[in-house]
Formats: sequence, C-alpha cells, structure tokens
Amino acid sequence: MKIKVISFDVDGTLVTPLFADTIWLEVLPELVAKHHNISIDEAKCKLYNNYNEIGPKRLEWYDINYWINKYGLDVDAKKLLSKYKHLVTLYPEVIEVLEELVKKYKLIIISNSARLFLEITTEPIKEYFSHIFSTISDFHSIKDSWVYLEICKNLSILPSEIIHIGDSYELDYINARKAGIIAFHLDRSGKLCSCNTISNLKELLNKL
Repeated sequence: MKIKVISFDVDGTLVTPLFADTIWLEVLPELVAKHHNISIDEAKCKLYNNYNEIGPKRLEWYDINYWINKYGLDVDAKKLLSKYKHLVTLYPEVIEVLEELVKKYKLIIISNSARLFLEITTEPIKEYFSHIFSTISDFHSIKDSWVYLEICKNLSILPSEIIHIGDSYELDYINARKAGIIAFHLDRSGKLCSCNTISNLKELLNKL
C-alpha cells in the first residue's frame, strides 16, 4: 500500500521540551507562589505532587486552564503562553526533513498537547502541515488507538497509508501500531536499537 500521509508528534519530536517544561515546571510554580504567598519550592512541591496525582492519562494533566483555575490564578492562558513563545526551539534537522518530505507526502501533526500549546509550538513550521490535530482538544482523549483510527477516517485514508513518528513508546508507537498504522519510535538518546526505532528524524528518510 502506498504511503500518503506522514504524521508527527510535537514535543520531543519536532520541538525540544524547553517551552513546555518552562511553563509547567517554572512559570506556573512562580505564579502559584506569588498568588498564595508561599516560597517557590513550596509551590513546586504542591504542583508537582498534583501533576503526579492526576497523571498523563487524564485530560486535566494537559489543560493549563484546569491548573490556572485550580490555584485561583488571575492570568489569561493564551497571553501567558505567548509571552514565552521565544523558547520554542526546533530540533536541528527538522526543517531539512520537512522540506524533503512535503514534496512527496501530506504531512500532519497528532499531539496530546492542548490546542493553546500547539498554536505556539507549531507556529514556526505550520506551513508544512495540512492538518494539526490535538487529541485532547479535538477528541477529548490521549493518543489511543481509536483516536488514530478516527483521524484516518477524517482524512479518508486507510491506516496502512499513514506513518506516525513520536518519542513516546506507548502513545506514539504501540497505540499507533494497534490501529494498524506504521510507526517509528523516536529515541533521541540513541540508547534503543531496533528496526522501528530512530534516533533523529533524518533516519526516517532512509526508512521510506
């Protein structure tokens, strides 16, 4: 079956974690500390514990407005994220790879990030993508196998006509394969070695 679509995760795949980590691990704790008149360390302890209690399989984990409301913060999420958009950093090979792939394939994004985050993180590269899917915002779900199938239906393609690449072994690799999609696990550490693992996106070009 001919491949028609190539799909990418975003954080850890196309962009470094710097922007997201700064928001979740530094900026929000600072706002909580100031609002509740506690130390930064106390705020981090509270937030990090709450993050762990919720966990990445619940939608609230990805929803910045949930955390803003939970701690009673008087901030606008969109303005807050925009303030730090200069921290969005592409991995070095991304533009070169996208330039090559877009000549032959339709490119899309499938990410767990909420739409508010994706509007910021994909801004430098959005011209390459025909669709940008936020599973949280668009399907109210993490990247489960049924979400991949729904996206295939949305695009009027078969699962065998799409390749997905991402850095989460479970969400990007296992769940995509459960849906019948060809998937590659991106391990930028280079520690894992298998025919379906790549250590940077340039290696994908040799797999096609």
